[in-house]
Amino acid sequence: MTESLSEVKEASKHRLDPSWKSLYRVSSVLFILTGIIWVIVWRMARLLYSSGLPNDAVAYLQLMSKNQMLAATTWSLWIVADLLIVPPIISLYLILKDTNKTLALIGTALALVFPVFDISVSELNSLGLVSLAQGYSSATTIAAQVPYIAAATYGLAMLPLETFMSYALSIGFVVLSVAMLNSFFGRSTAIFGIITMGMATVGSVSALIPSSLVLGLLFFMSLPAAALWLILVGAELYRRTRY
Repeated sequence: MTESLSEVKEASKHRLDPSWKSLYRVSSVLFILTGIIWVIVWRMARLLYSSGLPNDAVAYLQLMSKNQMLAATTWSLWIVADLLIVPPIISLYLILKDTNKTLALIGTALALVFPVFDISVSELNSLGLVSLAQGYSSATTIAAQVPYIAAATYGLAMLPLETFMSYALSIGFVVLSVAMLNSFFGRSTAIFGIITMGMATVGSVSALIPSSLVLGLLFFMSLPAAALWLILVGAELYRRTRY
């Protein structure tokens, strides 16, 4: 009897709850779409900051004023990605709670902090800076430019902290990847997630220590790698929903 219960419990870890099948199928597609958007945004950000990240408000406003469409599109796509990732994160909790409910809950809670913070603070601040750049470029005198520079100085000072806050998502996904080790996602996908999101967690510290080449390189490499992990998770989840 004990062996039978153990077998049933083990089998439940590798089987999707049919009552959530529609959510899982939608989430699998959203995982893949989010991964694709992350790669696109990563490439767009590279183009935007091809000459490096400006270190003062005037230089930043000048850069944004010359690339208003590119900047606005980049930050808007981040908002789209933040919205798309919410259902998949919830789906991971529903799937992994039978494997390890504690890790699933902790990982989900951490991962959900990021899209809320990113939309309400990070991306709105970034879009606000683009708007300030437009006003700055329209100002015809130094006196008229001063208020835009003052406002941009505060917004620019917030960017490193906002980037650092991405650790919530990466740590959340590390925890969820650990829970995946005994799930149908497979050990290879889980280990890849642990490594990739671990890189992102360490790399996010580069926002506070911009002089560190190693941290900057880790953060630079982590986004496309994390996007690939999302696509792999989405593909496996979609394959399972077809059964």
